[in-house]
Amino acid sequence: LGSLREDLIAYTRSLWRYWRETDAGVAFAALIAEAQHSDEGKAVLAGSYMEREDGPSLSAFERARARGELADGLTVAQMREAYVATNWFHLLCGKLDDTAVSPAIDALLLGMLARNDAPDGNPSRSNGGRQ
Repeated sequence: LGSLREDLIAYTRSLWRYWRETDAGVAFAALIAEAQHSDEGKAVLAGSYMEREDGPSLSAFERARARGELADGLTVAQMREAYVATNWFHLLCGKLDDTAVSPAIDALLLGMLARNDAPDGNPSRSNGGRQ
């Protein structure tokens, strides 16, 4: 396991491949879309996927927090929620190509990483360029 960026890229590539190459991707996209039709469906979806206290993405964020990679002011839960939302967007829009993984993760991480850990190594871009 490496940096948060490396961890999320590896996990995301695997997840997107699974969604792309199995019927589970189509089924999960349909489940997300169907859940939008009722408050109960939204609550079940949120409870089942967003509030779980396990899974590779959560542990990746927890390891990054322990390593001091993450910017102050955001909780691990908030970061994970943004990560899940990014993945669901790509699933629902059919944008699961491997070439989209790194740019999606880099865009997501720009606001999450501590000042000296910008994805591209340019500290002036981390935290939106704030000093």
